[in-house]
Amino acid sequence: QFHPNIKDNAGHTGVDDGFVIKARASDGKADWIVRYPESNKDTQVVAVDIDADGNVFGSGYKCSQADGAEEKVCDGIVAKMDSFDGSIIWEKILPELGAAFYLKYDSEDESLYVSGTTSYGGAAKGKKEHSLCAHDTCAITLRMAAKDGSVHWERSAKGSPRWGIVDATGGVELATAGDGPYVYVAFDDVGDDKGGITSLDAGTHYAGCKNGDTITPEYDIETSRVMIETDCPEGS
Repeated sequence: QFHPNIKDNAGHTGVDDGFVIKARASDGKADWIVRYPESNKDTQVVAVDIDADGNVFGSGYKCSQADGAEEKVCDGIVAKMDSFDGSIIWEKILPELGAAFYLKYDSEDESLYVSGTTSYGGAAKGKKEHSLCAHDTCAITLRMAAKDGSVHWERSAKGSPRWGIVDATGGVELATAGDGPYVYVAFDDVGDDKGGITSLDAGTHYAGCKNGDTITPEYDIETSRVMIETDCPEGS
């Protein structure tokens, strides 16, 4: 995260802009550095991952404060950057998120798995209205297409990680082939409320094929892309 140069104003470095650096593993020297996303208030690239071509995926948040506004507005962001020079190939703004945290690239299904929150800072004060969140705040897990950033599905859990400098927000990992088609997501502090009850089954509906009383889940039918109706056997 860039911070403004307030010592001598020798150069404009933005207002807490985010950045990504590509450095050579052989000597640590930078091939390129990209200031992204730019902001007039607060922004940060929280996590990165790369594909087989060296292109970079980044997730984080971007805040802005309009002239005359009393408070800033923060959105989650995910972007793909070109391996050669860091130029933005695509950018996905997630206006229902206060921030995106961690992401993992899956080469098998060309997807990104991203964690985030509907609140900037973790408190209900900074919450966003989310179509799949029925609580004051929610932790969000979503899958996106690595090709263009389109969202395949989102799952929500009651509560939001409490974070200020993204120091304790959890993480995302993918299961090995022998373990199964699973995504492991951790959210620090989610469910840490007086009720002690956290929803674990909310968000975009799962897909599957139903034949009588038998339901075959989508991960036993198609794992390389989002399942569609014609993937189900005739009669189901």
